[in-house]
Amino acid sequence: MRKIVLIGLVLVALLVALPGAVSAANSDTIVVSGNIGGDISVSITGDVTFGAMTPGNTYTDTTTDLSVSSTFPLWTVTATDQNAGADTGKMLSGTTPLTNPFQINKNGGAYQGLPYNAILTGSAGTTSADIGFQQQIVSGDLAGSYSITVVFTGASA
Repeated sequence: MRKIVLIGLVLVALLVALPGAVSAANSDTIVVSGNIGGDISVSITGDVTFGAMTPGNTYTDTTTDLSVSSTFPLWTVTATDQNAGADTGKMLSGTTPLTNPFQINKNGGAYQGLPYNAILTGSAGTTSADIGFQQQIVSGDLAGSYSITVVFTGASA
């Protein structure tokens, strides 16, 4: 009789444990996501026109204002152009570049070519700066209507 009871208890234990072992392979998933965000707005006043340019002259414009409003704790603005390869940072007339690179500065500082990384940096709030543009024309620069598109891009730092 003890054997039958013992065998019965073992069978009951196996039956109870078997569904638990099978259900242990069952799973469910959940996707957890989050966003540490902020906003940045970069604005710059109007276009710059040097007008008629002649060799031997350097053309400068310092009437442009760059303004940045951001909720990021730290941010940076870079200035680049859309030209590629050897023409990066140069004014073009069609595919013809000027000899010297186009240059910009911030708040009357030294002029430098493009790209200008971290032309402006700051923290949450609004910051502005005076931006200057400069182009030197030399003999050998071909006649044409030259332009460059400068892109100011803000991002969290």
